[in-house]
Amino acid sequence: MNRTIAALAVCLLAALIGVSAANADGPDLSGTYHLVGPAPDGSGQVPIVLELVARDDGSYAVTHTHVLGAGRADVVLRGNGRAQGGVIVAELAGVVGASSRVRRLLEEDAAPTSGTARFVVNPDSGLARGQLRIGGRTLAERGRPNAAHAGFGAPAPRVDPGATPRGFAPRGRSLRDVLPPRIARRPAVTTPDPIVVAKDEEPDVPIRDHADAISTIEVTDEGTIESLATNVDIQHTWRGDLTVTLTAPDGTSVRLHDRAGRSADDIVGAFPADLTPVDDLAAFAGKEAKGTWTLAVHDHAFQDQGVIRGWGLTITPEAGEEPPPPPPPAEIPEFATEIPSREVFEGMSRRDNVPGAMGVREVKFLVTGVGSDSPQLYFINTNEFEFHYDFASRGLGLTLSLRRFNQLTYFTDNRQFIAGSIIAHDAFEHPDTGKGIYTVEFWPTDPVKVHHVDIPYHQVVAGMPFASEKIYYHPASETQKALHAQTREEFDRRRIKVIGTEELFGNVTYSPLNLGEGYGLLRVVDEADPRPPSVRDIVIFKNLPNDLSHVAGVMTEVPQTPLSHINLKAKQNDTPNAYIKNASTHERIAPLVGKWVHYVVAPDDFTVEEATQAEVEEFLEALRPTEEQIPTRDLDVNEVANLGDIGNGDTRSVGAKAANLGELRDILPEGVVPDGFAVPFAFYDAFMRFNERPVGEGDAAFDGDGDGQIDLYEETNKMAAAPDFRADPAIREDRLKEFRKVIKKESKSTMPPDVLAKLERMHQDFIARFGPDQPIRLRSSTNNEDLEGFNGAGLYDSKTHRADEGHIQKTVRQVWASLWNYRAFEERDFYRIPHDQAAMGIAAHPNFDDEIANGVAVTKNIYDPNWPGFYVNVQAGESLVTNPDAGVTPDEFLVARLGPRGEYEIQFIRHSTLLPEGQATIMTEAQTNELVQYMERIQSHFARVYDRENDPTFAMDIEFKVTVDNRLVIKQARPWID
Repeated sequence: MNRTIAALAVCLLAALIGVSAANADGPDLSGTYHLVGPAPDGSGQVPIVLELVARDDGSYAVTHTHVLGAGRADVVLRGNGRAQGGVIVAELAGVVGASSRVRRLLEEDAAPTSGTARFVVNPDSGLARGQLRIGGRTLAERGRPNAAHAGFGAPAPRVDPGATPRGFAPRGRSLRDVLPPRIARRPAVTTPDPIVVAKDEEPDVPIRDHADAISTIEVTDEGTIESLATNVDIQHTWRGDLTVTLTAPDGTSVRLHDRAGRSADDIVGAFPADLTPVDDLAAFAGKEAKGTWTLAVHDHAFQDQGVIRGWGLTITPEAGEEPPPPPPPAEIPEFATEIPSREVFEGMSRRDNVPGAMGVREVKFLVTGVGSDSPQLYFINTNEFEFHYDFASRGLGLTLSLRRFNQLTYFTDNRQFIAGSIIAHDAFEHPDTGKGIYTVEFWPTDPVKVHHVDIPYHQVVAGMPFASEKIYYHPASETQKALHAQTREEFDRRRIKVIGTEELFGNVTYSPLNLGEGYGLLRVVDEADPRPPSVRDIVIFKNLPNDLSHVAGVMTEVPQTPLSHINLKAKQNDTPNAYIKNASTHERIAPLVGKWVHYVVAPDDFTVEEATQAEVEEFLEALRPTEEQIPTRDLDVNEVANLGDIGNGDTRSVGAKAANLGELRDILPEGVVPDGFAVPFAFYDAFMRFNERPVGEGDAAFDGDGDGQIDLYEETNKMAAAPDFRADPAIREDRLKEFRKVIKKESKSTMPPDVLAKLERMHQDFIARFGPDQPIRLRSSTNNEDLEGFNGAGLYDSKTHRADEGHIQKTVRQVWASLWNYRAFEERDFYRIPHDQAAMGIAAHPNFDDEIANGVAVTKNIYDPNWPGFYVNVQAGESLVTNPDAGVTPDEFLVARLGPRGEYEIQFIRHSTLLPEGQATIMTEAQTNELVQYMERIQSHFARVYDRENDPTFAMDIEFKVTVDNRLVIKQARPWID
């Protein structure tokens, strides 16, 4: 899609790079920058890290540049850089520790490879974007700074020069010093690496009298066997009793040992290096290595017995043919009238986000001579020319002013130029043309009519012969959809293939929601395996779950939106998350279910490969904070407050959810934000301390205050310290459930009398204000959710108290108990938050029954922050947007200032599956406009509250409803985590 109007674009670029050069007085641009770009061998996306350190003379030392391909090899380059008006230009030289394969890919003679890095860095926001080129190949196109988890209630650091990105080496060490073997794997060469597999039997396999002991090993690598060796560790007190046989997957068997050695103990060693096999192991030559190998030990006598402790295989595959030298890289022009291949398209493209798809490839185009008999389309190298006007002036040498260029290009029927983009939707699967299509798109608010679509469409088809059958026009906005609908027959007559947004994003087979990598046990979580997932699990969900604990990675078989609770949690925890069609039966995934794996979500595709438990533990530990994180809680506030009397500054005593409701009431019209009350942390704390029992056997270590009593805080510390609780997620889930019962049930715990009285008084005040029949919504408001850097989405429960349910303490207890949900406990445990420092406040306000719609929104354009806007999900009735029912999708759309005079334009990504008959959208145009007005005010106000006014990355995540009486209500606001 054409992402910019040239006039505004040039202003934006000037603002972005208008930074002083690095010197003693200028801003320090040093830091660690993350990028994602194509692997050197074109096999996928790889993470890239660039570290800059400022020198006194104004230059920068490029101390490390890491290019790491999962399962491939590392490239480390060092060089110098200098800031030129905010642009870092670094000359890089010297391949260090790179494999021969990577050297060959970068430069045929394997000599040291040079390159350049050119970055635009904004020191105020810490954002970097730019390009890294090595050996003529573009390895990275945009980037972001490293930002570690910053704790609770404090903004994340913009750039942390001393931080070590996970998966990369700290200064002074090579990657091979720190990377586990699965990552720093040896490259494929003409003589294949040996296949080495080993198995420690846990528990040992017993060898009983006159019986067979069987052990198997699964070889997953493919290859034809040239030679084979096996090592065994068989413990037995009379090895003359034993026959040992090794059997290949195809049934070929070789006797390793046949009742030799008489009364000697054990058979330990390697065949044929240490021990001589009875049969020749050459019998396995020419067989396939992949499959199940079996070691069988038969005991032919009585009395003496033993065990198989372990065994392994070392298989040398047959050498392959010498691979042909790689073809020279294609020449990537600055512009062209034809793109002959996908390789050239990729070289001319730049990664961009479009509504509905993240990180897709975009190539801009410009048509000149539109009013003449011979209009000409130019494909633009979008890495060299970011904006259409740049290309027109610098590339073609036209001497038009920016204003005149705009007048002749956009929003007119009398155009001399047509500007647009070709977007590669590689994850789309079409029933006729297969996987992947390309769409011709224009600036969303530009009313491009059929005769102006016709010219570039057919020239793109002719100019991209490798993709001519897969090119479509995509009307990307409501303006363009309306124009297409009015002249549909003319589009058909001109043979312009058109694809709508619903079809485009409804046929995607892969959608990366959160890029990243993780290590864990790959599991399908369903009825067959209902165990609670843990931080060591990479989970496959056939339907979106109602709740989710902290996990290592997520795959879902149903589409998600960026605002689902699953994705909010993935962003918070920096874990990979993607929609993968039929993930549980996918040919690359299904064979690895039940195994430890390394999972990578990249813009174009995912990778899953087998890993080891040691790698999982190492990776996990590197992610966790090294120190305890103590969330703030003010227990001196001991009274219920009116929401109208509090604000964000009261977060310390009532939690951010309640405090921000009070803040919202100050800035939005009366009735838009619920009225009600805030229950402070102090009530929960008093309840936990009030319920005590005498110290019993084994309790002394948990009597923290030494008063001879164990309160509920101390009970939880004892529970969490139990070895079986720590080791088994199922036991944790069961015991946490039992502890929640203690909090919930009046028969198991007692509410402090003064707290009971204050809750009753709040209830009576609520009845006086809203009437006796009005249900009360009691919403969790803890000291570790809704904060900058940590949203805690979906961790806790909110409950509704109705008139016939008696004392309000019943429902208050239910909300408090959710502080001990399994998912909440796991999250605190991972981030080293002491459980006895967590506290639960409550926001109490009228419940909204029978709502017309509910929704969530972000107060920025999450696809392209260069253009102010808002991203919205909204669903009919009470079907949740954040945790939808199976097969249910919401209205998903972007509202952005895309018009020539800053007008808003709505771009629908998909429509709700629950739309009432005859209704086009869930919300009316008037309701959407009202929501936009409120979001503008919320964004501006909270940027000041959080001291982020000059930070373009800042936004608020809000929840809203359309009530049964057709009122728009904003019911939550918290900082957005991206």
